[in-house]
Amino acid sequence: MADLAATYHQQGRSKEAEEIKPEVLELRKEVLGEKHPDTIHSMADLAATYHQQGRSKEAEEIYVEVLELRKEVLGEKHPDTIHTMADLAATCHQQGRSKEDEEISVEVLELRKEVLGGKHPNTIKSMASLAATYHQQGRSKEAEEIYVEVLELRKEVLVEVLELRKEVLGEKHPDTIQSMANLAATYHQQGRSKDAEEIYIEGRSKEAEEIKLEVLELRKKVLGEKHPDTIWSMAELAATYHQQGQSKEAEEVYIAVLELRKEVLSEKHPDTIQSMADLAAIYYQQDRSKEAEEIYVEVLELRKEVLGEKHPDTIRSMASLAATYHQQGRSKKAVEISVEVLELRKEVLDEKHPDTIRSMASLAAIYYQQGRLKEAEEIYVEVLELRKEEVLGEKHPDTIRSMALLAATYHQQGRSKEDEEISVEVLELRKEVLGGKHPNTIESMASLAATYHQQGRSKEAEEIYVEVLELQKEVLDEKHPDTILSMALLAATYHQQGRSTEAEEIKLEVLELRKEVLEHGITGSDIPPAGSIKEG
Repeated sequence: MADLAATYHQQGRSKEAEEIKPEVLELRKEVLGEKHPDTIHSMADLAATYHQQGRSKEAEEIYVEVLELRKEVLGEKHPDTIHTMADLAATCHQQGRSKEDEEISVEVLELRKEVLGGKHPNTIKSMASLAATYHQQGRSKEAEEIYVEVLELRKEVLVEVLELRKEVLGEKHPDTIQSMANLAATYHQQGRSKDAEEIYIEGRSKEAEEIKLEVLELRKKVLGEKHPDTIWSMAELAATYHQQGQSKEAEEVYIAVLELRKEVLSEKHPDTIQSMADLAAIYYQQDRSKEAEEIYVEVLELRKEVLGEKHPDTIRSMASLAATYHQQGRSKKAVEISVEVLELRKEVLDEKHPDTIRSMASLAAIYYQQGRLKEAEEIYVEVLELRKEEVLGEKHPDTIRSMALLAATYHQQGRSKEDEEISVEVLELRKEVLGGKHPNTIESMASLAATYHQQGRSKEAEEIYVEVLELQKEVLDEKHPDTILSMALLAATYHQQGRSTEAEEIKLEVLELRKEVLEHGITGSDIPPAGSIKEG
């Protein structure tokens, strides 16, 4: 019976496994006794099944009991005892209880370093788990430091493990396939961790995509299309497509993942709900806000029911719904939800958590678009101070973005001197951090030119607009909406100088280009507009 339950679990048939596992556990308690290692193993198996089904509270109760028994029977430093601690930490993480998760994860990491060594896969896994916990807590610097170390260790170990497994087990063995998946995940993480290195990102994410496709095909053959690991591989592939900006491909895979998870796991499983949120995010990105809204409303209701109203994922769903309403121009509803999100994050996470600060920036963005500039300014000032002094540092892209948004608020109020001071600093920082040809740097140049234009310094504005226009033609395309906008602004600058003939020539060209853009359905850049408030 135990073997059959294990087979069902391995096949991802958790419901059938669950039916057998309690019976196996009761038999072992009766025949072997409660403290026999096999009995304890059965308890851990049942907890793992509950965890797989998203029933984290039931899993936790059993893991606590398993941990006490293993400490007593096997000792505190036995690998199985440490493994149970890691499982318990994962259950706390799933419930959003990051403080308890952290305490256990730190202890697990220390024990694994001592017992298994620094380069053992389980030790590296513990490092990654602790980094994920720090990330959940908003301690991004500490998380990054660990992730960098994890990535280097995984590259070294995983490539070696993959080659050994191919040689010893064969290419189609599940363990070999898992190693390929782990390596692909490592490449994917490397792509995300160095946003400024565009070529490196493209190269690594392409490698990740190739490996993930291979992993997916192998898992389909070996495990079947409906196995949770196969579905997980599909979700990972969709995430890679999303990262690469291939939203159509990502959408197709996410839809397939969602249907499979509904069938295999149930509609209320956390992974199924996450798939719904992933699909909604794609629709949001594609400006299909009505479809995004419908899904986000359902996701929010499900997360309230399954995870609770104050779980970080539930709050994130509220923020995403607010962003969708904002995209639709329904600013009143967006404000109502955004205020609630901010209060919840202050209570649940902390005032200095990056997600809390992001909520403040989101609310300020809505106030800005409503013309409530004084309220927007007050929040942006606070956001900037928090990001600069407390959380990210002066040169972090999010800090620089906060400066740009504050400058835009001053610009709208006609406070051009303050606008200019910040805009000059933003431009210098973006040139240093992102490079001269990065779209955000070009955007900052255009903002500074607009400030000079507002001040009547048309010659300086003209010089910058000419440079902006050349860069946009090179980096974006001469028919890109941002390029066309820069042409229109340059024409306005010429008009301000009384150079009406040159202004009219450019205006006519702008008119023709805009007609062409509308006829062919060319859309704007992927860069979010000032005040974009989309959350994952």
